Amino acid sequence: MNITDNITDKRLETINFSLPYAATPHGFGVMKDSPLAKLAGTGTTVSFEKDPEGAKKAIEAWKPLLKGKTVGVQGSTVNSQFVETYLKDVVEIREYKTTEQHDLDLTAGRVDAIFAGHGALKATQDKPEFKDMVIVGTGCAAACWAVVWLSACARKTRS
Repeated sequence: MNITDNITDKRLETINFSLPYAATPHGFGVMKDSPLAKLAGTGTTVSFEKDPEGAKKAIEAWKPLLKGKTVGVQGSTVNSQFVETYLKDVVEIREYKTTEQHDLDLTAGRVDAIFAGHGALKATQDKPEFKDMVIVGTGCAAACWAVVWLSACARKTRS
């Protein structure tokens, strides 16, 4: 079976994933009239593996604009892990069960930004009610934390 999912330690307990063969960077979705629409690095991508210093600089460049903002993430994902690890000192983190929930809160103004995979953000942008959402900031990619993998997998057998 092919799946598009985040590989987490919890999922590794029950699923055998192949080596990944496609990946997408992660970043922020905001409404185009938001002050966050000017987030540094928009249109660029940085790899935590190939350019760790560049990745750290990108995150530091976001912090002044993100300070005091509320960021929505899907809970128990690499997105929530990323925001918790790198931004918890500057943003309020609001976790959601689904990406659809944080998307709706973005359009309603209950969060200032959402953090997700660019593929998910682009799919959201394609919906008419999200025509005013933009993807901003440096896109971040790294096998170690924030890549949605397209991989073959099989459920592990129970012993």
